[in-house]
Amino acid sequence: MTIEPRRPNQAPQSVYRLLRSGPGSTGPKSDPAAEQTPRPPLVRITVNLTGPADRALAALASGQGLSKTDSVNRALQVAAILHAIAPDGHLTVVLPDGTKREIHIV
Repeated sequence: MTIEPRRPNQAPQSVYRLLRSGPGSTGPKSDPAAEQTPRPPLVRITVNLTGPADRALAALASGQGLSKTDSVNRALQVAAILHAIAPDGHLTVVLPDGTKREIHIV
């Protein structure tokens, strides 16, 4: 499957580093010198989730075998990448058979 941004632009490399620099990432590893750089301190936030959002988070976390914190961290990283490659919220997905599907991210 191929994903094409509706507007041709590329996400900055720093966005891609968000996903591949964390523990358990499967992307290419960053520069070894950069890996020795201490990570920034954790930031604690408080959010108020609606009932449906809380159930969605619980289902996502248990489905991936992750904590809610790890699930929220991953979701934010994915949201940043999606925004970088499709700032207007529109993507075209090309399936292996060549069929194109429009994706609208809300």
